[in-house]
Parts: sequence; C-alpha cells; structure tokens
Amino acid sequence: MEYRFMFDTNIFDKILESKIEIADLPSDGKFFVTHIQEDEINKISAPEKQEKKHRLTELFNVIPDENIATTSAVVGVSRIGGSRISGKSELRTELHAANKGKGKIKDTLIGETAIKNDCILVTEDVNFRDAMIKVGGRVIAYTELVQGKYRDET
Repeated sequence: MEYRFMFDTNIFDKILESKIEIADLPSDGKFFVTHIQEDEINKISAPEKQEKKHRLTELFNVIPDENIATTSAVVGVSRIGGSRISGKSELRTELHAANKGKGKIKDTLIGETAIKNDCILVTEDVNFRDAMIKVGGRVIAYTELVQGKYRDET
C-alpha cells in the first residue's frame, strides 16, 4: 500500500533538527506540498536566518514528490495557478473554525487540501492537529511518520 502525506511547513524544520537522511523517510509513501509551504519558507527574511532558509529551500526542492494546488483559494493568500477556484467550502469553514488562532487560513488551506487529496497531514502544530481530527482528517506528528505509526492509523 502506498501512503500519501502532506507536510506542514514545520516538518521541514523537524527534518533539519533531527538530522535524518532523506532516504530514511518512509519508502511506502508519496510526499506532497502546496505553494503555501513554499511561500512560508520564502518569507523568511531575517538576516540571521538566511542559512536556515537556504537549507529549508534545499529540502523543499528534494523531498516532495509533487507540489499540488490547494483545493480552494483565498484572496491575498492563494497563488493563481497554485490553487483551484471554488465556491464556498463547508470543510474549509469547519476546519478554520476548529483551528483556533490568528492567521490560520494557511493551515486551513493545507488541511483542506490534505483531506480532499486523501493525504495524511504531518504536523507538529497541536492546535492544527486537533482541528484536523475534529473535521475527520487524518493527521500524525513527525515522530509517528519516522516510526511508521501511520500504518496502524488506517
């Protein structure tokens, strides 16, 4: 069985911190991202974080098997060509309401895209994780990915 994973941006940080080899990521999975994760990495502007930004960009260019369009669009956040134009999304509304906190629309778009593309979201954000569970999404932490615990999850 092949698993589908959507990485939250913070997972790229975890990969850098854990110093695991990319080859050590599960071989029974495909890894997906959207333009949102790329945009968040590209927005790192502090001079003291440029080396980290460079390393994150390198990971971003190597790890994902595919960069997919978000399943809906939000003006001021979504890229033309990187998102699908859709009507009102009940799932997006529910997920955004469940994911407490300011500025969580990017997480909402990532989560909605993960659910609609049958991906397991991988995130270290506890609030985001709880929101995904509340709306019926599949979600795991980085350690669960590395330890293969998602195999018990389905």
